[in-house]
Amino acid sequence: MTLRLFYPEMKMQFLFTCAKQRFLLLLFLWCCSTTALLAQTTWTGTNGTSWTDAENWSAGVPDATDDVTIPNVSPQSQPTIGAGTAAVAKSVEVQSGAILNIAATGSLTINGFSSHNGSTTGLFNAGTVANSGIILGSTASVGQYGLYNTAAFNNNSGGEIIIDQSINVGLLNNSGIFTNAAKITIGAVASVGGEGIRNSGTFNNNSGGEIGIDRATTTGLTNVFGTFTNAAKITIRAVVDVGGEGIYNEGQFNNSTCAALIRISSDAIVKNVNTYTFTNAGLLIENAIQQQHQQ
Repeated sequence: MTLRLFYPEMKMQFLFTCAKQRFLLLLFLWCCSTTALLAQTTWTGTNGTSWTDAENWSAGVPDATDDVTIPNVSPQSQPTIGAGTAAVAKSVEVQSGAILNIAATGSLTINGFSSHNGSTTGLFNAGTVANSGIILGSTASVGQYGLYNTAAFNNNSGGEIIIDQSINVGLLNNSGIFTNAAKITIGAVASVGGEGIRNSGTFNNNSGGEIGIDRATTTGLTNVFGTFTNAAKITIRAVVDVGGEGIYNEGQFNNSTCAALIRISSDAIVKNVNTYTFTNAGLLIENAIQQQHQQ
């Protein structure tokens, strides 16, 4: 004969233990998802213009894990990264009508990317960015496009932009107006993908501007259906070679003044496609074939 003993309190304890474990698991998953959702903060400007004032943000001052959104707020409340401030973010979006100012000796370091217009980018600008400090995108991948501009971007005198670790293009000016009067360094440390700069808007490298492009696998500078005007200095392969063409032009390219200099220190040369215009009134040096052209 078999004797079976049954204790209802044991069954109750077992069921309670299982329910508790499920609850703890769900709580853990909820906390993880909440943390992911909270890894973003939006500019409000409720207490002025200072980037470092927590009251100006929906979820506090951004850290290196935050996707930052800057919407169009009051003109008196646009964000400023002040002198000596080292701001960080995972990604930054400047929306239409918004303005981001970076003062001299201020800096913004981008540590990742977010999605915009069906692609990923570290800094997406649909408003206005005025940089007199340093914008750095080199500590981690900055997505398909390191800097993606569709509106007005001004790299002012004394400013500096450093881009590494993009997937497709270091700097994409897509229908925007990009004005440079300072230093832009692309691919000095790590690959930026196929193209260093791709322009399909208006790009002005004004007096005082200095652009250096390395480690692009296809083309150093691509101008497609855009207008690119150089009145300063462009160096392609300052350190490491670029593949394909140094400059690929399928638009309007002006090397505009006698002070303008384009130096291509590799086998890559200028390729002007079809009936598009490349005008050289300055100095173009293609070092690989040791020829100097001046018109």
